[in-house]
Amino acid sequence: MGFFDQEMYIIGVIPSPPEWRGKRVYQSIKRPETRGSPIPFSLYYPYRSFDSTNKSTETEGRITGLKIAQTCPQISHLLFTDDSIFFCKADIQQCTELMRIFTCYGQASGQQLNATKSSIFFGSKVPQDDRIALKRALGITKEGGMGLYLGLPENICGSKQKVFTFVQERLAKRINTWSAKFLSKGGKEVLIKSVAQALPTYVMSCFLLPKSITNKLQSAISRFWWSTKQNNKGMHWIAWEKICIPLEEGGLGFRDLKNFNIALLAKQLWRILHYPSSLLARVLKARYFRHSNPLDIEKSNAPSCGWRSMLAAKELLKAGIRKNIGSGVNTMVWKEPWIPTTPARPPMETDRPSDPFLYVHHLIDHDTKSWKEELPLRSGYTLAMKLKNTEQDQALTETSTTALKGKVWTLKTVRKIKHFLWQAIAGCIPVRQNLVSRHCGTDKSCPRCNTGDETINHLLFECPLAVQTWSLSNLPSEPDVFPNGGLFQNLDQLLWRIKEGSAPGGPDNIIARWPWIIWYIWKARNEKLFNDKEIQSEDTIQLAYTEADTFAVAQVGDRVGETNTAQGVSPHPLEDASPVTHCQIDASWLYNGNVFGGGMVIDDVDGGRTYGSCARTQVISPLHAEFHTLLWAMKEVLTLGYTSMTFETDCMQLIKLLEEEDTWPSVEAELEEFNYLSTAFVSFAISFIPRSCNGCADRLSKEARARGSIHSVVNNVMPSWLVV
Repeated sequence: MGFFDQEMYIIGVIPSPPEWRGKRVYQSIKRPETRGSPIPFSLYYPYRSFDSTNKSTETEGRITGLKIAQTCPQISHLLFTDDSIFFCKADIQQCTELMRIFTCYGQASGQQLNATKSSIFFGSKVPQDDRIALKRALGITKEGGMGLYLGLPENICGSKQKVFTFVQERLAKRINTWSAKFLSKGGKEVLIKSVAQALPTYVMSCFLLPKSITNKLQSAISRFWWSTKQNNKGMHWIAWEKICIPLEEGGLGFRDLKNFNIALLAKQLWRILHYPSSLLARVLKARYFRHSNPLDIEKSNAPSCGWRSMLAAKELLKAGIRKNIGSGVNTMVWKEPWIPTTPARPPMETDRPSDPFLYVHHLIDHDTKSWKEELPLRSGYTLAMKLKNTEQDQALTETSTTALKGKVWTLKTVRKIKHFLWQAIAGCIPVRQNLVSRHCGTDKSCPRCNTGDETINHLLFECPLAVQTWSLSNLPSEPDVFPNGGLFQNLDQLLWRIKEGSAPGGPDNIIARWPWIIWYIWKARNEKLFNDKEIQSEDTIQLAYTEADTFAVAQVGDRVGETNTAQGVSPHPLEDASPVTHCQIDASWLYNGNVFGGGMVIDDVDGGRTYGSCARTQVISPLHAEFHTLLWAMKEVLTLGYTSMTFETDCMQLIKLLEEEDTWPSVEAELEEFNYLSTAFVSFAISFIPRSCNGCADRLSKEARARGSIHSVVNNVMPSWLVV
């Protein structure tokens, strides 16, 4: 990494990069075994003794550790579970002292140094003769420095594209083992999101990958997504950038690897700011920002690859960071981003004269709450994508289909059918007209009726066999309204209008079957085209209804199991014991909204009901909205005089957050308030309930958000609009 020239280090297996090593070992020494320390309990005390011996030897000057800057802490050893790293000068006396420590430790613990698995890494200016002598003195012949440690290169020099080629090769090797022929779009989606895009995550969290490597990674994933068989790149119907958009915004939710790489590095830089006493932060501070803040650094003298990578994420961190005010003593009013907007910013200056050295503590009441400084990975990636879309700022020249694409993912059907519907809306179904427009053939006629061009709308809604299929489906519709000549109008009718127009208690089971009808119309077309087999409309309906009913029965079984066994809690877990008052809560949050809504329903032991709703200033995520709603409900419950309460929520993430011992930095202030309020209850519990059992609180929260103004209402009278 360019940190030393005359020194050397000895390792048990393979060394790791200095930046990562410093962070890892600091955590492993400080954390006890019960909290997941990488050192086994049986070796914990021998390792501590070994650590103490090395430190005393270093203090006496018999071993000189690695020190990359004048104020940097000196590092003589790093201890891990199955390998250890030792630093010293390329000197015979120091190597002899190091071997003496090994021998002493071996006699005390029964462990011995394995010379065949150990290796030495020398500084670039150590002469060749000295290297041979040092190897002979230590009894270690293997020289390292060009391998990998935990998937990362030991030595990064020369062409970065060549250094990180192994990431591309690793991904290609994994993708080549998958058979695209036997995978549906839903199966491919799972493999891409859980495996392909996860493979380079660790490397991207430490280094900024070259643009060429990132492009090749995305190209390999794109080829796998569109391919239909082995060694076939397929036809790419849509630009990959349009697919890497969240599901609710009309995309498929795949990651944009470049922005994800920047978000991961921003998280590392944020940790340096948030944990300044860590070994990694102290080493980097002494080397690169001794008298300043890492966010203020513009250039560094001979920076390492790791530090250059972190600086690449500086602008994203600045755009998304929020300042921890505290007392406000160290926060300048006109220069630092402390106003809690999204993103955070300093106050807007006016024409009036202002004091450039005014601090926030001059303006605030110290009894009020403070804003916490954070950049969660998920919000960092979301911000990176938002900034990218803002820079592009493309004008819309056609009807927006975002709402249609987003609605598709809410359907209760299998994943492959959702993908097919999304592709139909996006216009990337390989019907004959689309293939001819891409110069793949000349025949545009429909293979089933031969009466018109085969467009997506013709295939699904206008073909005589498709029209007959829809007429047999018994879907509630009006003449000349559905089906009609517009694809988007037909899908809009199926996604929204049919259900809205049906009478209460209408044929919901029939309405829920239409995705399977579309799927089997497509399957019937393929049977005719590839096997010359005509599937009648009655058979298509029968197949669609059978599959839809089978899926519905399976979902009912899952919901029953979820209701009875999820977290070992039923909707009313204490109903068989003494009566307990329950409070159901829910929150409603939109990405671009000005406020979020909260709702609660209190079921008293005497059979009475209390309804409440509130709207508060927008927060950064749905989880924060759920947490703020819980805090609001706890305050209102205490105000009403309840001291025993079981709160119920359909947000599993909130339950897990409250059960974990570690504090989440993003909700640290909320957790403090929660712990304070919970002490006011004689009996307090919170449990998970399925969303289907929380409909009343859900409607209250959505109505509160729709009002658009901050308010809080609690009443024992049911709102008129809530009456079903």
